[in-house]
Amino acid sequence: MLVPPADEDLVARALAGDDEAFGALVSRHRGPLLALLERLLPRREDAQDVLQEALLDAWSGLPKLREPDRVLPWLVRIARRRAADALRGARWREEPAEVTTVEGLAGRHGRGGTDPVAAEAVEALNDLPDAERQAARMFYLAQLSVTEIAEATGSPEGTIKRRLHDARTHLRAVLQVRRHEEEGQSCQTQE
Repeated sequence: MLVPPADEDLVARALAGDDEAFGALVSRHRGPLLALLERLLPRREDAQDVLQEALLDAWSGLPKLREPDRVLPWLVRIARRRAADALRGARWREEPAEVTTVEGLAGRHGRGGTDPVAAEAVEALNDLPDAERQAARMFYLAQLSVTEIAEATGSPEGTIKRRLHDARTHLRAVLQVRRHEEEGQSCQTQE
């Protein structure tokens, strides 16, 4: 029985000019990447387009890959960056949201849509430190598990759990303060 080559072997062969080796990497990891992008983007066609862009980035960036045995987390980071770029672009902003949850609105549009609560939550999320913001976005918006986030970021699961805890604590505090401030302003206006 033939054992498929390890990712690091395929990377080495691709770097040596073997296009089929890179094709094998793409075939191996295409499914999980497409599933991730389908959760992040509004339409399957958009996910497929962004996947192609991400794979082109990976092909051109392959010489910069520092850990050839960690190809999937590297590809996930590229795909997430491409999805974030696409969500910031104009092509989906005018599309009406069919979901009403904060996570759904924020994930679909990369911002809070017209829902003030969603906009407030996205603004609070953007105020988080980079590591906590990344973990929160991956967990709540992309719906990745702690294990998947740890793999994609190269961090221990305990670190991801701590970042999510800190992010939740920060978001609760910020959103409560803003609610109290708004309530205080409406009370002052009525006096």
